[in-house]
Amino acid sequence: MLGIPCARAQQLRGVVVLNPSWLIDLLATIMTTRHNYTKDGILKKSSLPHIWKPPRFPEQMYPFMVSLLDSFEVSFDISDKVSHDAAESPEELREAADSLRLIPSLLP
Repeated sequence: MLGIPCARAQQLRGVVVLNPSWLIDLLATIMTTRHNYTKDGILKKSSLPHIWKPPRFPEQMYPFMVSLLDSFEVSFDISDKVSHDAAESPEELREAADSLRLIPSLLP
């Protein structure tokens, strides 16, 4: 059993992980992800189902899991840093609207 002391994330206060290896697996899936799911350290929300597969990582738990990554400063939300004006095509505009996470350990 592992308690997660997190003053930064209100929703994680009092969270107890009964299986610490699950937490290690969660961190490892992000830090060792194949580079075709990230580009220059940026991970799109739409890539998460390819990285986190049920039953180990249920899709309804993704928001909680992302909060854990943010709390441990493994990922950072950069969606609001992307300029929608810079999008040159409809596809780039959709990508800009997608929730983007910076994973510093995956930077080139």
